[in-house]
Amino acid sequence: MSVVIADTGPLNYLTLIDCIYVLPPLYGEVIVPSAVLRELRSARTPEKVRGWSHDLPSWVKTKSPLSDLNLDLDPGEAEAIALGEMRPFGLLLVDDRDARIEALARSLPVIGTIGVPEFAAISELIDLQTALNKLTQTNHRHSPELINAALRRDQERKRGTS
Repeated sequence: MSVVIADTGPLNYLTLIDCIYVLPPLYGEVIVPSAVLRELRSARTPEKVRGWSHDLPSWVKTKSPLSDLNLDLDPGEAEAIALGEMRPFGLLLVDDRDARIEALARSLPVIGTIGVPEFAAISELIDLQTALNKLTQTNHRHSPELINAALRRDQERKRGTS
C-alpha cells in the first residue's frame, strides 16, 4: 500500500460518482492538504461533497505542508505538491494540467480522476463504464479521447481474462 495526496477536484468528482470508497483499497491512506479541505467545505461545493468533507472517514488524514513553495497554482494544488515533496513515495491525485506539469517536473508520480476508476476496475472494485458514465454527467472537464481510451483498455483487459 502507498499513500495518495489528493487535490480538491478528484475528491469532488470521486465523491459525486460514488467512487470515493475505492481510494483506501487502492492506496491505503489518503492525505488531504488543509487548503483542499477548506475548498471541499466551501459553500460553492456540491452538498454531497461538503457532507463527505465534514465527516471524513478514518483513512483520510489532513495535513499542512511545512513550507510554502510559492507556486503559481491554486492553494490546494500547491499544498498537495509541497506535501508530495515531503512524502516522496506518495502518489499525487490531481487533474489540473499546470499542477500535473509542476508535479512531474519535481519527479512526483501523478494520477487523475479518470485513472482512479480505471485502477479500481482492474482490481474489480467497480464497473468502469458505469463510473465513467456518471463522470460524464458532471461538469468534470475531460477529453472524450481520454474516456474512450480508458474504456478501450478496460474492454481489452476483460477480453484477455475471459
